[in-house]
Amino acid sequence: MNSARIFNVAGHRFGLILPDGADEDRVLRPYLPFETDDSVEPLFMLGVENGRSGRGSGELIGCFNDEAPYMWIYDGKDPLTFGFSLTREKPDFMLRVSPDFRVGRIELPAGAPGAMLPFALGNSAMLMYMLCTSTLDTLLIHASTIVLEGRGYAFTGRSGSGKSTHSRLWLNNMDDTELLNDDNPVIRIADGQAVIYGSPWSGKTPCWKNARAPLQAVVHIFQAPENRIERLSGIQAYASFITSCSCMKWDRKVADGVNASVGKLLSLCGFYNLYCLPDRDAALLCRRETAPAGKI
Repeated sequence: MNSARIFNVAGHRFGLILPDGADEDRVLRPYLPFETDDSVEPLFMLGVENGRSGRGSGELIGCFNDEAPYMWIYDGKDPLTFGFSLTREKPDFMLRVSPDFRVGRIELPAGAPGAMLPFALGNSAMLMYMLCTSTLDTLLIHASTIVLEGRGYAFTGRSGSGKSTHSRLWLNNMDDTELLNDDNPVIRIADGQAVIYGSPWSGKTPCWKNARAPLQAVVHIFQAPENRIERLSGIQAYASFITSCSCMKWDRKVADGVNASVGKLLSLCGFYNLYCLPDRDAALLCRRETAPAGKI
């Protein structure tokens, strides 16, 4: 077993331990911009074991998510047991997590293809990160995120709604714009400010930036035959955004932590619904309505 490598994402440390013989530079490539050698104790440690049975612990509760990766959840309490897969046939690997969320073990079946390790590591690390930070004013969200003139804009929505497309429209049509993360950025609230961070988890886009920006707006994208935007407040903003936040709803402590963070965030940035075509005018409309006062 290799020694632990420590990473810092949005100010939260965690450790990853790969099995002997793993190509660390390849497998850990998304994490390398976040590596740290400071002495702060990590929130969790996640290791990998090869050649395990891949069987769940306890009774299967169900297989969740509308599309891959699918998440399998079992009713075991010590350890908590999860599976992940690319199909609904059976879990491709298991993740066992201690009840305090501080120690996790990925179990890869014998003969698992080489591509399985990055898949297992990414999904398991995201889950453990969410569990450990859920009470720390931190939200792991599903969004494509742009930074324009030093401020962050998170585009949320259902899979296929056009989040990444909308980000590209900003990149192609506005100066001083860059992509921060294309799938799973992190929001952290501190000192009355909301800041959005890059992460090692950026979906199919290799955008692993150890960077951050004050969060200006969260924009929920809907495909529509014409472009229009509306500002949300209160329960409308909450309902629009909560579905984009990673959470374990059946765990009271985790769910309460996520809900509390969302409640704080509602007063710290703008929330919008954007009904749009995949065109330049939609991007310009969104920028005009969400930018800080006096910036347009």
